Amino acid sequence: INFSKPSRDEYLEIVIELAKRYPEITLSEEELCAEANKWELRHGGRSGRTAQQFINYLAGKALI
Repeated sequence: INFSKPSRDEYLEIVIELAKRYPEITLSEEELCAEANKWELRHGGRSGRTAQQFINYLAGKALI
């Protein structure tokens, strides 16, 4: 099991791929990456878990 911290590019790639699973997330890739960068700064850094939490937040917010 690898728990290494992804690079910024890897983190954003994870976010973009996860977002494709949720049609309710309608941000452009540019907007998505900008928001993902803000999210990781406020929520413990870059990781796959942080990326998934960000996507869960966006998907839940879109349903409101």
